[in-house]
Amino acid sequence: MTPSFNCPPDAYMTFDSYVFLGSTNNDHYYVKASTDAGNTWTVLWDASAQTGGWNYYSSPFTVDLSAYGGLGLILAFNAVDRLQ
Repeated sequence: MTPSFNCPPDAYMTFDSYVFLGSTNNDHYYVKASTDAGNTWTVLWDASAQTGGWNYYSSPFTVDLSAYGGLGLILAFNAVDRLQ
């Protein structure tokens, strides 16, 4: 989790990841946002909702944060891996 910060207008974040895109194994690799000090979270990005198979840090991902411009924001990476 990040510390709380004032999100600038038209903000976005870019990150690299070694992740499988489009998993059907009920696992999720999220980027989430909270505007209430972490009491509730909104999913901004989920690797399982993407398509394309493995991303071996080959291309970055961009998440639009412009909806949070002017707000106090916390971002978190959250992995939920369900081994079967």
